[in-house]
Amino acid sequence: NVFLDGRALREQGLTTEEPINVSLHGVTLKSALDTILRPIGLDYVVDQQVLKITSIEEANRTLKLRIYPIADLGSSPEEFKALENVIRNTCLPPSPIREKYYPVDDLVIGGTANSSRKSVAQYSSRSFSVVPQCQALVVNETDRVHFKITELLKLLRQVRDDQASLRSEVK
Repeated sequence: NVFLDGRALREQGLTTEEPINVSLHGVTLKSALDTILRPIGLDYVVDQQVLKITSIEEANRTLKLRIYPIADLGSSPEEFKALENVIRNTCLPPSPIREKYYPVDDLVIGGTANSSRKSVAQYSSRSFSVVPQCQALVVNETDRVHFKITELLKLLRQVRDDQASLRSEVK
């Protein structure tokens, strides 16, 4: 199932009838969609088994909670902290993209509703935490970030296994 987000397309100056001509062979669906959509300011998300074509901005607002088992990648708080730092530095977008600031007029904190003070409240529901007690990584992020995390964890496991294999050959 594919859903075209008409509102997001209109915001990009496109319509749902926009012709797209491209010929790709031997590429993954992800690569094909990136090749077709990114140059025209569009992106995609998978939500409830539906592929949704939308704007990059809208895709960046669509967050999903996932839990990754990481018991095989560490055993101490220091090792989990190191893993957390690697993932933060390689998979997460820079801070300005991750955080939005919303103006809040007449913010009342222990005051009255007639307060004229102006404030800015920071809001970000994105999250990334290592939970050492259950040796898991809890992430509320976009599909793109989840893809990067999955790929990085797969590569780390592959490197670990390759190194173990080399050590056993040396013995």
